[in-house]
Amino acid sequence: MILSPDTDTEISDLVAAMNGFTDIAVTQFPSADLGSLTLADLTPYQVVMVQNDLTWESASGDPALVGNVLADYVDAGGKVISNMYMYSFDQWQLGGRFITDGYGPFNYSTQDMFGAFGLGTILEPNHPILDGVSVMNDTWGHQDPAVATNATLIAQWDDGQPLLAVNDNVVGFNMLPINANGAWLDDMATLLHNSVLWLGGTSWLSVDPSSGTVTAGNSADISVLMNSADLAPGDYYATLHVSSNDPNSPLTDVPVTLGIISGVIDDLSVIPTKYELSQNYPNPFNPSTMIRYALPFESKVTLKIFDVLGREITTLVNQTKKAGIHSLEFNASNLSSGVYFYAIRAQGVDGTNFINAKKFILMK
Repeated sequence: MILSPDTDTEISDLVAAMNGFTDIAVTQFPSADLGSLTLADLTPYQVVMVQNDLTWESASGDPALVGNVLADYVDAGGKVISNMYMYSFDQWQLGGRFITDGYGPFNYSTQDMFGAFGLGTILEPNHPILDGVSVMNDTWGHQDPAVATNATLIAQWDDGQPLLAVNDNVVGFNMLPINANGAWLDDMATLLHNSVLWLGGTSWLSVDPSSGTVTAGNSADISVLMNSADLAPGDYYATLHVSSNDPNSPLTDVPVTLGIISGVIDDLSVIPTKYELSQNYPNPFNPSTMIRYALPFESKVTLKIFDVLGREITTLVNQTKKAGIHSLEFNASNLSSGVYFYAIRAQGVDGTNFINAKKFILMK
Protein backbone atom coordinates (compact mmCIF):
# COMPACT_ATOMS: atom_id res chain seq x y z
CA MET A 1 0.00 0.00 0.00
CA ILE A 2 1.36 3.41 -0.99
CA LEU A 3 0.29 6.18 1.43
CA SER A 4 0.86 9.70 0.14
CA PRO A 5 -0.64 13.19 0.02
CA ASP A 6 0.73 13.58 -3.52
CA THR A 7 -1.59 13.41 -6.50
CA ASP A 8 -1.81 10.30 -8.66
CA THR A 9 0.20 12.01 -11.37
CA GLU A 10 3.02 12.93 -8.99
CA ILE A 11 3.58 9.35 -7.82
CA SER A 12 2.64 7.51 -11.03
CA ASP A 13 6.30 6.61 -11.61
CA LEU A 14 6.50 5.08 -8.15
CA VAL A 15 3.38 2.99 -8.73
CA ALA A 16 4.58 1.93 -12.18
CA ALA A 17 8.02 0.97 -10.88
CA MET A 18 6.60 -1.19 -8.10
CA ASN A 19 4.08 -2.83 -10.42
CA GLY A 20 7.01 -3.83 -12.59
CA PHE A 21 7.86 -6.52 -10.04
CA THR A 22 5.65 -9.58 -10.36
CA ASP A 23 6.16 -10.81 -6.79
CA ILE A 24 4.43 -7.88 -5.08
CA ALA A 25 0.95 -6.39 -5.45
CA VAL A 26 0.73 -2.58 -5.20
CA THR A 27 -2.24 -0.34 -4.46
CA GLN A 28 -2.54 3.33 -3.51
CA PHE A 29 -4.64 4.83 -0.74
CA PRO A 30 -6.76 7.71 -2.12
CA SER A 31 -5.05 10.95 -1.07
CA ALA A 32 -8.45 12.65 -0.77
CA ASP A 33 -9.33 10.23 2.07
CA LEU A 34 -6.26 10.92 4.22
CA GLY A 35 -8.28 13.03 6.63
CA SER A 36 -10.31 9.95 7.62
CA LEU A 37 -7.48 7.39 7.60
CA THR A 38 -7.98 4.53 10.08
CA LEU A 39 -6.04 1.45 11.13
CA ALA A 40 -8.56 -0.72 9.28
CA ASP A 41 -7.43 0.89 6.01
CA LEU A 42 -3.87 -0.39 6.51
CA THR A 43 -4.17 -3.76 8.25
CA PRO A 44 -4.93 -5.77 5.07
CA TYR A 45 -1.42 -4.93 3.82
CA GLN A 46 1.93 -6.37 4.89
CA VAL A 47 3.90 -3.22 4.06
CA VAL A 48 2.90 0.45 3.81
CA MET A 49 5.18 2.70 1.72
CA VAL A 50 4.93 6.34 2.78
CA GLN A 51 5.93 8.97 0.22
CA ASN A 52 5.34 12.72 0.43
CA ASP A 53 6.73 15.36 -1.86
CA LEU A 54 3.82 17.58 -0.78
CA THR A 55 2.74 18.42 2.76
CA TRP A 56 0.10 16.21 4.38
CA GLU A 57 -2.20 19.22 4.77
CA SER A 58 -2.17 19.71 0.98
CA ALA A 59 -4.45 16.66 0.71
CA SER A 60 -6.52 17.60 3.78
CA GLY A 61 -4.45 15.14 5.81
CA ASP A 62 -3.47 15.60 9.44
CA PRO A 63 0.23 14.76 10.07
CA ALA A 64 -0.54 13.74 13.66
CA LEU A 65 -3.44 11.50 12.60
CA VAL A 66 -1.33 9.78 9.92
CA GLY A 67 1.53 9.30 12.38
CA ASN A 68 -0.76 7.84 15.04
CA VAL A 69 -2.37 5.41 12.59
CA LEU A 70 1.04 4.31 11.31
CA ALA A 71 2.17 3.67 14.91
CA ASP A 72 -0.97 1.62 15.55
CA TYR A 73 -0.28 -0.28 12.32
CA VAL A 74 3.25 -1.18 13.43
CA ASP A 75 1.91 -2.20 16.84
CA ALA A 76 -0.47 -4.55 15.01
CA GLY A 77 2.42 -6.19 13.16
CA GLY A 78 2.65 -3.97 10.07
CA LYS A 79 5.84 -2.78 8.39
CA VAL A 80 6.62 0.68 6.96
CA ILE A 81 8.93 2.17 4.32
CA SER A 82 9.50 5.87 5.04
CA ASN A 83 10.96 8.76 3.02
CA MET A 84 13.04 11.70 4.24
CA TYR A 85 10.26 14.30 4.53
CA MET A 86 8.59 12.28 7.30
CA TYR A 87 11.53 13.45 9.46
CA SER A 88 11.83 16.94 7.98
CA PHE A 89 12.45 20.02 10.13
CA ASP A 90 9.73 22.04 8.37
CA GLN A 91 6.05 21.79 7.43
CA TRP A 92 6.62 18.61 5.39
CA GLN A 93 7.23 16.56 8.56
CA LEU A 94 5.01 13.81 9.88
CA GLY A 95 3.66 13.95 13.44
CA GLY A 96 1.93 11.67 15.90
CA ARG A 97 3.30 8.69 17.78
CA PHE A 98 5.25 7.37 14.79
CA ILE A 99 7.63 10.30 15.29
CA THR A 100 7.29 11.17 18.98
CA ASP A 101 7.65 7.55 20.14
CA GLY A 102 10.54 6.79 17.79
CA TYR A 103 9.03 4.17 15.51
CA GLY A 104 11.26 5.11 12.58
CA PRO A 105 15.04 4.71 12.13
CA PHE A 106 15.64 8.48 11.98
CA ASN A 107 15.13 11.50 14.24
CA TYR A 108 14.06 14.91 12.92
CA SER A 109 16.51 16.62 10.57
CA THR A 110 17.74 20.21 10.95
CA GLN A 111 18.49 21.32 7.37
CA ASP A 112 18.37 20.54 3.65
CA MET A 113 21.49 19.37 1.84
CA PHE A 114 21.13 20.46 -1.80
CA GLY A 115 23.52 19.42 -4.54
CA ALA A 116 24.72 16.40 -6.49
CA PHE A 117 25.56 13.34 -4.38
CA GLY A 118 26.47 9.72 -4.97
CA LEU A 119 26.57 6.49 -3.06
CA GLY A 120 29.09 6.74 -0.24
CA THR A 121 30.13 4.30 2.47
CA ILE A 122 28.19 1.03 2.66
CA LEU A 123 28.28 -0.09 6.27
CA GLU A 124 26.30 -3.32 5.80
CA PRO A 125 27.34 -4.61 2.33
CA ASN A 126 25.67 -7.99 2.80
CA HIS A 127 22.27 -6.64 3.78
CA PRO A 128 19.49 -8.12 1.54
CA ILE A 129 18.08 -4.64 0.82
CA LEU A 130 21.27 -3.87 -1.13
CA ASP A 131 21.03 -6.92 -3.41
CA GLY A 132 21.56 -5.76 -7.00
CA VAL A 133 22.16 -2.13 -5.96
CA SER A 134 25.33 -0.47 -7.22
CA VAL A 135 24.45 3.03 -8.48
CA MET A 136 22.69 5.83 -6.59
CA ASN A 137 23.11 9.45 -7.72
CA ASP A 138 21.00 12.17 -6.12
CA THR A 139 20.86 15.53 -7.89
CA TRP A 140 17.94 16.87 -5.84
CA GLY A 141 19.27 16.72 -2.31
CA HIS A 142 18.56 15.18 1.06
CA GLN A 143 18.57 16.17 4.73
CA ASP A 144 20.64 15.53 7.85
CA PRO A 145 18.55 13.29 10.13
CA ALA A 146 20.28 11.57 13.02
CA VAL A 147 20.08 7.78 13.08
CA ALA A 148 17.90 6.58 15.98
CA THR A 149 19.48 4.48 18.71
CA ASN A 150 17.29 1.46 17.84
CA ALA A 151 18.28 1.52 14.16
CA THR A 152 21.07 0.17 11.97
CA LEU A 153 22.70 2.46 9.41
CA ILE A 154 23.06 0.51 6.16
CA ALA A 155 24.56 3.07 3.76
CA GLN A 156 25.55 6.74 3.52
CA TRP A 157 25.68 9.39 0.84
CA ASP A 158 29.16 10.48 -0.18
CA ASP A 159 28.80 13.62 1.98
CA GLY A 160 28.52 11.41 5.07
CA GLN A 161 24.77 11.88 5.59
CA PRO A 162 22.68 8.73 6.05
CA LEU A 163 21.09 7.25 2.94
CA LEU A 164 19.40 4.15 4.33
CA ALA A 165 18.71 2.94 7.88
CA VAL A 166 16.45 0.22 9.27
CA ASN A 167 14.99 -1.17 12.44
CA ASP A 168 12.89 -4.30 12.88
CA ASN A 169 9.71 -2.68 11.52
CA VAL A 170 10.70 0.32 9.38
CA VAL A 171 13.04 0.99 6.45
CA GLY A 172 13.98 4.67 6.22
CA PHE A 173 15.32 6.42 3.11
CA ASN A 174 16.91 9.86 3.35
CA MET A 175 15.93 10.79 -0.20
CA LEU A 176 13.09 11.23 -2.64
CA PRO A 177 12.80 8.62 -5.41
CA ILE A 178 13.30 11.18 -8.18
CA ASN A 179 16.14 13.57 -9.00
CA ALA A 180 15.97 17.31 -9.70
CA ASN A 181 14.87 16.67 -13.28
CA GLY A 182 12.08 14.34 -12.24
CA ALA A 183 13.88 11.23 -13.48
CA TRP A 184 13.81 7.99 -11.51
CA LEU A 185 16.91 7.50 -9.36
CA ASP A 186 19.25 4.76 -10.70
CA ASP A 187 18.68 1.62 -8.57
CA MET A 188 15.91 3.16 -6.44
CA ALA A 189 13.26 0.74 -7.72
CA THR A 190 15.42 -2.21 -6.74
CA LEU A 191 16.02 -0.72 -3.29
CA LEU A 192 12.28 -0.28 -2.68
CA HIS A 193 11.48 -3.75 -4.01
CA ASN A 194 14.13 -5.32 -1.79
CA SER A 195 12.77 -3.34 1.17
CA VAL A 196 9.25 -4.69 0.62
CA LEU A 197 10.54 -8.26 0.48
CA TRP A 198 12.80 -7.81 3.52
CA LEU A 199 10.07 -6.23 5.65
CA GLY A 200 7.24 -8.44 4.44
CA GLY A 201 9.27 -11.59 4.72
CA THR A 202 7.93 -14.83 3.37
CA SER A 203 4.95 -15.92 5.43
CA TRP A 204 5.16 -19.55 4.34
CA LEU A 205 8.88 -19.99 5.03
CA SER A 206 10.64 -19.83 8.37
CA VAL A 207 13.88 -21.03 9.92
CA ASP A 208 14.79 -21.97 13.48
CA PRO A 209 17.08 -20.67 14.81
CA SER A 210 17.27 -17.54 12.68
CA SER A 211 20.71 -16.61 14.01
CA GLY A 212 23.46 -18.02 16.17
CA THR A 213 27.15 -18.78 16.56
CA VAL A 214 29.02 -21.79 15.21
CA THR A 215 32.52 -22.35 16.57
CA ALA A 216 35.40 -23.24 14.29
CA GLY A 217 35.43 -26.85 13.12
CA ASN A 218 31.80 -27.49 14.10
CA SER A 219 28.39 -27.39 12.43
CA ALA A 220 24.83 -26.58 13.48
CA ASP A 221 21.45 -27.87 12.35
CA ILE A 222 18.81 -25.39 11.15
CA SER A 223 15.16 -26.35 10.71
CA VAL A 224 13.42 -24.98 7.60
CA LEU A 225 9.61 -24.98 7.80
CA MET A 226 7.25 -24.50 4.85
CA ASN A 227 3.65 -23.76 5.82
CA SER A 228 1.11 -23.90 2.99
CA ALA A 229 -2.00 -23.42 5.13
CA ASP A 230 -2.73 -19.85 4.00
CA LEU A 231 -1.45 -20.10 0.41
CA ALA A 232 -3.50 -20.12 -2.75
CA PRO A 233 -2.62 -22.78 -5.34
CA GLY A 234 0.45 -22.01 -7.43
CA ASP A 235 4.24 -21.89 -7.29
CA TYR A 236 5.99 -19.79 -4.65
CA TYR A 237 9.62 -18.73 -4.68
CA ALA A 238 11.89 -17.38 -1.96
CA THR A 239 15.55 -17.05 -1.15
CA LEU A 240 17.21 -17.78 2.16
CA HIS A 241 19.97 -15.24 2.76
CA VAL A 242 22.66 -16.72 4.97
CA SER A 243 25.11 -14.02 6.09
CA SER A 244 28.20 -14.53 8.21
CA ASN A 245 31.56 -13.05 9.09
CA ASP A 246 33.33 -15.70 6.98
CA PRO A 247 35.46 -13.65 4.55
CA ASN A 248 35.24 -16.43 1.94
CA SER A 249 31.43 -16.73 2.05
CA PRO A 250 29.96 -13.55 3.57
CA LEU A 251 26.58 -14.11 1.92
CA THR A 252 25.13 -17.36 0.61
CA ASP A 253 21.78 -17.43 -1.20
CA VAL A 254 19.69 -20.62 -1.04
CA PRO A 255 16.75 -20.69 -3.49
CA VAL A 256 13.51 -22.26 -2.22
CA THR A 257 10.49 -23.31 -4.30
CA LEU A 258 7.10 -24.45 -2.98
CA GLY A 259 4.28 -25.76 -5.18
CA ILE A 260 0.69 -25.72 -3.89
CA ILE A 261 -2.05 -27.81 -5.48
CA SER A 262 -5.64 -26.55 -5.54
CA GLY A 263 -8.49 -27.82 -3.43
CA VAL A 264 -9.58 -28.08 0.18
CA ILE A 265 -6.95 -28.75 2.84
CA ASP A 266 -8.05 -30.14 6.20
CA ASP A 267 -5.51 -30.72 8.96
CA LEU A 268 -7.15 -32.77 11.70
CA SER A 269 -3.87 -33.83 13.32
CA VAL A 270 -3.70 -30.67 15.46
CA ILE A 271 -6.74 -29.66 17.51
CA PRO A 272 -6.79 -25.90 18.12
CA THR A 273 -7.69 -24.51 21.53
CA LYS A 274 -10.10 -21.86 20.24
CA TYR A 275 -12.27 -20.91 17.28
CA GLU A 276 -10.50 -18.68 14.79
CA LEU A 277 -11.01 -17.19 11.33
CA SER A 278 -7.69 -16.22 9.74
CA GLN A 279 -7.01 -13.41 7.30
CA ASN A 280 -7.05 -14.76 3.76
CA TYR A 281 -3.82 -15.04 1.79
CA PRO A 282 -2.90 -13.48 -0.51
CA ASN A 283 -4.73 -10.23 0.10
CA PRO A 284 -5.31 -8.34 -2.15
CA PHE A 285 -5.83 -11.29 -4.53
CA ASN A 286 -6.62 -12.09 -8.17
CA PRO A 287 -8.53 -14.27 -8.76
CA SER A 288 -7.97 -16.93 -6.05
CA THR A 289 -7.19 -16.82 -2.36
CA MET A 290 -7.10 -19.23 0.57
CA ILE A 291 -9.35 -18.95 3.62
CA ARG A 292 -8.51 -20.82 6.82
CA TYR A 293 -10.53 -21.41 9.97
CA ALA A 294 -9.91 -23.37 13.15
CA LEU A 295 -12.44 -25.47 15.09
CA PRO A 296 -11.67 -26.77 18.61
CA PHE A 297 -14.81 -28.98 18.46
CA GLU A 298 -16.86 -30.66 15.78
CA SER A 299 -19.13 -27.89 14.50
CA LYS A 300 -21.90 -27.09 12.06
CA VAL A 301 -20.19 -24.51 9.84
CA THR A 302 -21.42 -21.97 7.32
CA LEU A 303 -18.93 -19.78 5.47
CA LYS A 304 -20.33 -17.13 3.14
CA ILE A 305 -19.09 -14.30 0.91
CA PHE A 306 -20.77 -10.86 0.99
CA ASP A 307 -20.28 -7.68 -0.99
CA VAL A 308 -19.64 -4.29 0.61
CA LEU A 309 -23.42 -3.64 0.81
CA GLY A 310 -23.97 -6.82 2.79
CA ARG A 311 -25.51 -8.80 -0.07
CA GLU A 312 -24.72 -12.50 -0.04
CA ILE A 313 -22.58 -13.57 -3.00
CA THR A 314 -22.09 -17.29 -2.39
CA THR A 315 -21.86 -20.01 0.25
CA LEU A 316 -18.52 -21.79 0.47
CA VAL A 317 -19.27 -24.15 3.36
CA ASN A 318 -22.56 -25.41 4.78
CA GLN A 319 -21.91 -28.66 6.61
CA THR A 320 -20.61 -30.27 9.79
CA LYS A 321 -16.83 -30.19 10.09
CA LYS A 322 -14.58 -32.10 12.47
CA ALA A 323 -12.30 -30.36 14.95
CA GLY A 324 -9.08 -29.19 13.32
CA ILE A 325 -7.69 -26.59 10.94
CA HIS A 326 -9.56 -26.23 7.66
CA SER A 327 -8.49 -24.33 4.52
CA LEU A 328 -10.23 -23.83 1.22
CA GLU A 329 -9.70 -21.91 -1.98
CA PHE A 330 -12.06 -19.14 -3.05
CA ASN A 331 -12.01 -18.27 -6.76
CA ALA A 332 -13.48 -14.85 -7.59
CA SER A 333 -12.95 -14.93 -11.34
CA ASN A 334 -16.65 -14.12 -11.88
CA LEU A 335 -16.60 -11.07 -9.61
CA SER A 336 -15.52 -7.50 -10.30
CA SER A 337 -12.74 -5.76 -8.39
CA GLY A 338 -13.68 -4.37 -4.99
CA VAL A 339 -13.98 -4.96 -1.27
CA TYR A 340 -15.75 -8.11 -0.09
CA PHE A 341 -16.26 -9.88 3.23
CA TYR A 342 -16.18 -13.53 4.25
CA ALA A 343 -18.13 -14.54 7.33
CA ILE A 344 -18.21 -17.74 9.38
CA ARG A 345 -20.77 -19.11 11.80
CA ALA A 346 -19.83 -22.25 13.72
CA GLN A 347 -22.09 -24.06 16.18
CA GLY A 348 -19.96 -26.46 18.23
CA VAL A 349 -21.12 -29.71 19.81
CA ASP A 350 -20.10 -28.12 23.10
CA GLY A 351 -22.79 -25.47 22.62
CA THR A 352 -20.42 -22.68 21.55
CA ASN A 353 -21.56 -20.24 18.85
CA PHE A 354 -18.70 -18.59 16.99
CA ILE A 355 -19.34 -15.73 14.53
CA ASN A 356 -16.65 -13.70 12.79
CA ALA A 357 -16.03 -11.85 9.53
CA LYS A 358 -13.05 -10.38 7.69
CA LYS A 359 -12.54 -8.01 4.79
CA PHE A 360 -10.62 -8.92 1.66
CA ILE A 361 -9.85 -7.10 -1.58
CA LEU A 362 -10.16 -8.40 -5.13
CA MET A 363 -7.87 -6.51 -7.52
CA LYS A 364 -8.07 -7.37 -11.24
